[in-house]
Amino acid sequence: MAEGRTFKRCSCRDSDGKELRQKCPKLRRSDGGWSYRHGIWNYQIELPPSPDGKRRGPLRRGGFATQDAAKDERGHVRDLLALADPREPATRTQIADLIKRTLAETDTLPDAETVRRKIKTGQHLTHEITVEQWLAEFLNRKRKIEETTRRTDPDPQVRASVKYRRSISIATMHRIRATLRHALNMAMRQDRLIDFNPAAVLEMAAHTRPKPLVWTDDRVRAWQQDYRSYREREKQLRGGRRVHPIDAYTSVPRPSSVMVWTPAHTRRFLKEAKAHRLFALYQLIALRGLRRGEACGLRWKEIDLDGQTLTVNWQLVQLAWEVHEGTPKTDASVRTIALDTDTAQVLRAHRQQQLQERLAMGEAWTDSGFVFTQSDGSRLHPQHVSDQFLWLAYLAGLPPVRLHDLRHGAASLMLAAGVEMKVVQETLGHTSSAFTADTYTSVYPQVATAAAEKTAALLFGEEDQASSGKLISLRS
Repeated sequence: MAEGRTFKRCSCRDSDGKELRQKCPKLRRSDGGWSYRHGIWNYQIELPPSPDGKRRGPLRRGGFATQDAAKDERGHVRDLLALADPREPATRTQIADLIKRTLAETDTLPDAETVRRKIKTGQHLTHEITVEQWLAEFLNRKRKIEETTRRTDPDPQVRASVKYRRSISIATMHRIRATLRHALNMAMRQDRLIDFNPAAVLEMAAHTRPKPLVWTDDRVRAWQQDYRSYREREKQLRGGRRVHPIDAYTSVPRPSSVMVWTPAHTRRFLKEAKAHRLFALYQLIALRGLRRGEACGLRWKEIDLDGQTLTVNWQLVQLAWEVHEGTPKTDASVRTIALDTDTAQVLRAHRQQQLQERLAMGEAWTDSGFVFTQSDGSRLHPQHVSDQFLWLAYLAGLPPVRLHDLRHGAASLMLAAGVEMKVVQETLGHTSSAFTADTYTSVYPQVATAAAEKTAALLFGEEDQASSGKLISLRS
């Protein structure tokens, strides 16, 4: 390995204007030693050949105030080159390339310990890839992955145009971190692009599943007061201009991010929605707990009105603004659901309404096969269903809930009616009844009161005649 050398040079020029560099007589004292005041220290060291085998020029670096400083950096270069096994010239070439590029980009040499770890773990020293590029490669390699995970709209204007959408919650952030950790683990263990996974040590706020709360009378009154105050405040801030009612309706904080209507609230909503062309869809979600995408993806061939059942095989999922058709969320989500007589009648009426729309449209009708469609027969956009739901709830004078919260309410209604947890689980399409009990059940106040009365009656009710005889004294 070349030792390299250190030397002094200056920017003095001769009478012809040519730089003297190392030939300047001022660089040396009269005794032949280096001048303490004139010139700047440099070093030079040979580097291994380039990847094509051609000799590359030596590495020259200057600007050092002392010879020791120049020697130290030259020694750093030698130490880096010495990290390569003499039997692996390709590694020495990579180190040389890394030195040249790092100096050009940062004006500093690569960290020797980092380079040593990369060599030890078999990483390529100069092949770099951004997290964005690696995640694209990661998704390309994955075979079993949902389209909802794979796709998003790259246009920021499209994403910004989505009104009333969910913000990124702590739960979503934890899922993002889990995906990133998995992708970086693959980069570390399979491709050896990194030797440390930063996502594994990323600290985040703890995720606690929000507790569903029922809109009790006290909570409704408090929210209504906040709603009126919010609208007045926003109106003043806008100089008296009108505040969009749905903006205000969805902006006022709620006791919990998951709120559930009482049975009376749900009845009022369905009464308001009865004249809407999607009334049957909302009743299905409110009573049978379908997910929004499952209801939008339902086809007539999957409904047996005589047998009063429907089968969930598909769903429509919104990705940014684009609608994607796919299979349900999990294997347990593929299920057959029993229908009550009233809901079956509502679906029959909806089919008649759709037939009338088809006749009115004539050849312009789109025969999509979906149960719930636009007025021309084409498939629904899931966000349209949510937007219409918010308007109907607002017009009914109800406190706000998300469309998905109707699913929470359906679970609570079934349990309040005495339906077994296993049946509720299968109706909702969950993988376990424990998840159903922990996540989707809210205790209505009247049910909790009835349970309390029954408990008190067991203790303070009439004494059992069979046990009312003489008590045996423990002292006898």
